[in-house]
Amino acid sequence: MLLATVSAASAQSATVDSTFSPTTQLDARTSILSVVPPLKVSPFALSHQALARSSSGPWWAPLASAVVPGAGQAIQRKQRALPYVAAEAFLLVQFVDSRRTGRVQRSEYRDLAQIARSFFTDRFVVGDFEYYERMQHFIESGAFDVNPGGELEPEEDETTFNGTTWRLARLTYWEDPEVVPPRESEEFKRSIDFYSNRAIKEEFRWSWRNAQFEQDVFSRTIQRSNSAFRLSSQYLGVLIANHALSAVDAFITLRLSRRREPSHTYHIDASIPWAPFGRSPRPVLGNSGEP
Repeated sequence: MLLATVSAASAQSATVDSTFSPTTQLDARTSILSVVPPLKVSPFALSHQALARSSSGPWWAPLASAVVPGAGQAIQRKQRALPYVAAEAFLLVQFVDSRRTGRVQRSEYRDLAQIARSFFTDRFVVGDFEYYERMQHFIESGAFDVNPGGELEPEEDETTFNGTTWRLARLTYWEDPEVVPPRESEEFKRSIDFYSNRAIKEEFRWSWRNAQFEQDVFSRTIQRSNSAFRLSSQYLGVLIANHALSAVDAFITLRLSRRREPSHTYHIDASIPWAPFGRSPRPVLGNSGEP
């Protein structure tokens, strides 16, 4: 009888020791969470994000590069800003220098042209570019009208510019360039209109006769002027390309930097399972003692 009572008491004690109530589990979780330190945000992580935002620069950085190459890269704190600035400075200097050289050479060949024009006038009206180009290839312009005071009689000396122009008019409108049609005919009127619009007028007449050396210098000078202006156009094209390339570079840098920045805030929830003494928590028994 005594042995049975002791056994029953031992069994009841074992049952009590192996059973956890909800209050015991809550106290255990509270005690373990109090040991774990709270999560903290690293100050370095904040400064790194701020640096990432500042390195992308403001939204108008590409516009700054379009105006002044390298400005956007400088705002974005990129070392490649210096090559854009150096290229801009070099190209700008070369452009200005070539333009200045072209203007100087143009002034010189205009002065040389006055030598050939001085036989016919003392008022030197500035002509267009094609006029000086023609002076380069023809020794004389020829007379505009070989019969002043009457009806227009074109120059017929084909070694002159006007004589060549009149021959071209005859070949274009006459059936036979060697047979003169009636002056009242449509083909003759058209040829006269063609000649009048293209021939050199008297105020621009020239002659390089007895001035062959001056014509050679004139030809070389006009070629140097053309080369200088052509070179300035090339430098201008590269200048525009440098502006565009710097703006595109700044825009790509801005887009990539903004894409790497976090656009959302994430929360991390963690739970720590509690199993005291290496045992898993057992379900709480109800009043009936059944799970």
